[in-house]
Amino acid sequence: MKESDVQRRITALFKQCGGEVYNLAQGYRPGGQRHGTTRQTKGLPDLFVFFPTWRRAVWYEVKKRHDKWPLDRVEAPVRADYYKKLQRPEQATFEALCLSCGVWYVLGGLEEAVELIERLKKEASNVERTLAGDVREDGTRIP
Repeated sequence: MKESDVQRRITALFKQCGGEVYNLAQGYRPGGQRHGTTRQTKGLPDLFVFFPTWRRAVWYEVKKRHDKWPLDRVEAPVRADYYKKLQRPEQATFEALCLSCGVWYVLGGLEEAVELIERLKKEASNVERTLAGDVREDGTRIP
């Protein structure tokens, strides 16, 4: 599967969950002196996604796993290490800047997109329970 196929699936998932997806991937310039360059600033992720329902926005750098990936479902830390090795230096710098400023950034494939949606839903559920007076922000029950 190509990275563009993975990106299409991620985009469809995000839209299905109410996300507004901005695709910043523009492909490569063919031939000539600038062959292989993009029209974007180096390091800028492929997607910027607004999730109005959850009041969150996320930068998403799409990576595809190798076609000969040994397992269908590999644990998140193993996938994260794998995808980090695929990051270009400019992408790693952009990620570090996001994390230092508290901006959400995700690096990965479809599995990470599903995990992101689960995290957003869980966070929203915790906020609702907190507002209802059932739990504190740290998740402990209010007696």
